[in-house]
Amino acid sequence: MAKKLTHKQAYEIIRDNTNWKWVFKQDVKFKDGWIFHRTRDEETMEYHTCRHPIDCYYIDSLHSMEIVGYALEPWSGCEVKDSPFISKNQEVVRKTLHRLNKSYQQHLFDKTPEGKKAKNLI
Repeated sequence: MAKKLTHKQAYEIIRDNTNWKWVFKQDVKFKDGWIFHRTRDEETMEYHTCRHPIDCYYIDSLHSMEIVGYALEPWSGCEVKDSPFISKNQEVVRKTLHRLNKSYQQHLFDKTPEGKKAKNLI
């Protein structure tokens, strides 16, 4: 079970353990085991508008840079419209969380002996 974080704790994790030069509190949200980080261009401070400008980190897979020796990488990404940064879109965020969880669970399964065996059968 994923632990719960405040938005402030999620912000501190992203600020201290990623390669992003600028991380602002209002750009980080925590929802149901996932940290969402709305990324900005480091030169202009404008929000990124690329595909999947929101970085998504699964909290149970995170370790600090002090422990692992390298910066955290997001598991996946999502569009702004599919993120908790848009108010009153809980159903859309629920679908995003379902997609992220399904993808992450498949990754964990693929690392098991059963998952590796299944991959070899394809």
